[in-house]
Amino acid sequence: MAVGGDDDRLEYLQRLPVGLYRTTPSGEFLYANDELCRMLGYASTAELLELDARELYLDPADRERWQAAVQSEGRVTDFDVQKRRADGGVVWLRDNARALTDERGEVIAYEGAVVDVTAQHRAEEELRASEARYRALVDAIPDAIFRFDADGRCADAQLGALFRLFPPAPRCVGSPLEELFDPDLAAACRAAAAKCHDGGPVTLEHASSGPRGDAFFDVCVSASDGGGALVLIRDASAARRFREWMVRSERLASVGGLATSTAHEISNPLTAVVANTDFARDLVSACRAESELLLDTAAGKRLHQRLGEVARALEEALQGASGISDAVQALKSVAGPVDDVPTSVILEATLETALRVVRNHIRHRAELVKQIARLPPVWGNATRLEDVFVSLLVNAAESIEPGRADQNEIHVRAHEAADGRVVVEVSDTGAGIAPADVPHVFEAFHAAKPSSIGSGMGLSMCRTIVSSFGGEIDVVSTPGVGTTFRVALLSAKSAPAPRPTVPVQRLGSGRGRVAIVDDEAMVGSALERMLSGHHDLFVTQSAQAILDELERGERFDVILCDVMMPVLTGVELHKIVAERHPEQAAAVMFISGGVFTDEMRRYLAELPNVTLDKPVTVGKLLRAVAEQVARSRSAAPAAVEAG
Repeated sequence: MAVGGDDDRLEYLQRLPVGLYRTTPSGEFLYANDELCRMLGYASTAELLELDARELYLDPADRERWQAAVQSEGRVTDFDVQKRRADGGVVWLRDNARALTDERGEVIAYEGAVVDVTAQHRAEEELRASEARYRALVDAIPDAIFRFDADGRCADAQLGALFRLFPPAPRCVGSPLEELFDPDLAAACRAAAAKCHDGGPVTLEHASSGPRGDAFFDVCVSASDGGGALVLIRDASAARRFREWMVRSERLASVGGLATSTAHEISNPLTAVVANTDFARDLVSACRAESELLLDTAAGKRLHQRLGEVARALEEALQGASGISDAVQALKSVAGPVDDVPTSVILEATLETALRVVRNHIRHRAELVKQIARLPPVWGNATRLEDVFVSLLVNAAESIEPGRADQNEIHVRAHEAADGRVVVEVSDTGAGIAPADVPHVFEAFHAAKPSSIGSGMGLSMCRTIVSSFGGEIDVVSTPGVGTTFRVALLSAKSAPAPRPTVPVQRLGSGRGRVAIVDDEAMVGSALERMLSGHHDLFVTQSAQAILDELERGERFDVILCDVMMPVLTGVELHKIVAERHPEQAAAVMFISGGVFTDEMRRYLAELPNVTLDKPVTVGKLLRAVAEQVARSRSAAPAAVEAG
């Protein structure tokens, strides 16, 4: 085709809303209309015609591809390309062009029309970005999402964190429900899919068992286009176990409160039993000594012998009461909330307390073997460490079937390691833990329930407690052979300094003025009997009576006060005394069968005042009161000087 020009035709084309151009193969502009100038941002066609058309391409390779297509095919259709504007911006143009040839068929020019498709490309880019964001969002969802058609075949799948439970997503596509889900879930999903088109989404709960234990899933089935259904599957195992853990925690808290209350109710009458039995034993011993003066008569000999029998019976009664007292103390230490502040801990005593708590649980399952060396104090909290060892011992016991105690052993070994840490090992000959579960036994809400893990406090909590004191806990287990939990604790190289006390001189000498206040008349009477003959006593069941005495000017060397009392507790009494009669606040000595609230525990822990646990023996009570009398007498001159 020969190149020709029709000025009238070009004038008409100049007014069309498309960009028109004609260039040579070397890039020289022969013609450009105003619309093309506007698209490219040039003020006039003259300015544009001075440019090399090849330089307008953002990517020179696009020019080469465009030119090759025109040269070979004679034309190019819908060729989208980015070109530079005069202001440096970029515009997308859709080019439709043809080659113009001379009589010999040689290409002498290109002629074309372009439209601005920048908005379309931007919309497509935004759509692609939106799809990418959507895909990233879907990929981040831990749930598995399936889209099934009306026949129940998978049309799309996003497996999320549940990818291990299904074939790869591409292989899921085209598979029927029954190949992807177990029979129960597949049947439930088909039934739900039939309902959801009429009544909205249907939620299901599904449980399955596997080599790693039971797993629980929440399933939601909703309607999809074309009669299909969307199935969302969420792993609810951790959430379910958390709920179960919360229920157990609430139950344990209730049991702890009940245990504290029970310990208090036992401690009060036990105090009277111990005090009176102790008093009677001492009295009988004194009478037996005096009866030696009558040994020259038959009646005197019989009396001496019978008094000896009574003394032995009373001694055995005290031993039995001591066992009850030990059980109550162990119950209180395990049951109630505690202050987690670490301090120096005598680990032998902590282990003995834990063993007392679980001894009956172990005795029907295994023989208990203890190998506890002499240990340095460790850094920790006695009650929290008791919790840890009780849990490990319960787990060890429950890994063994009851009724074969003669065939199984639970070993408790404790020694100081070469690095200075104190190591405690709890070993059993139970079922052991599967190798796949060993790395996960300390994880919170771990889905598996290995046979060697009993119903004690969670091992995750055990690790948290031990780690909080700078220690470590690990496990070694062989299925069918047994399990060993190893706890390594830091040695308390320097225990915190004890709170300062006034040196006690001439312990036991000096008669003091002692007030006894306990709402239980039986306990007050027992305490009075233990202290009578040693001190001048004022005994009452009312805390208000003590305040009345102080208001009248009475002063006491010791105010022996029960903690849990109606109307005014021992803590409330101390607060009032400290406010109204501060010089008497240090004289308050608490005696307690159990503290019910954290606030009271913290208050008592922060005071330098002595707290005695019920039941208390005569000897312990006399020593504690004598020491307090000495402190009060030593402080009195300083108070006078300060006055």
